[in-house]
Amino acid sequence: VAAIIQPMADRRLNVDGLTAFLKSKIASYMVPRHMEARHSFPRDAAGKVKKRELRAEYWEDVKRAI
Repeated sequence: VAAIIQPMADRRLNVDGLTAFLKSKIASYMVPRHMEARHSFPRDAAGKVKKRELRAEYWEDVKRAI
């Protein structure tokens, strides 16, 4: 499981703290193994996140993608 996170403008992302928080709230197999912070997400005209574009980066070299 991977997560792409957009922190609030005035906050810094503490991956270890976030991982510990998630482990205390959800099952361990649901906690992302990879986390990446981004300043912005690709969005369409309606303001919705273009999830296909985010996923495409991770599935470039794989024959079968979700």
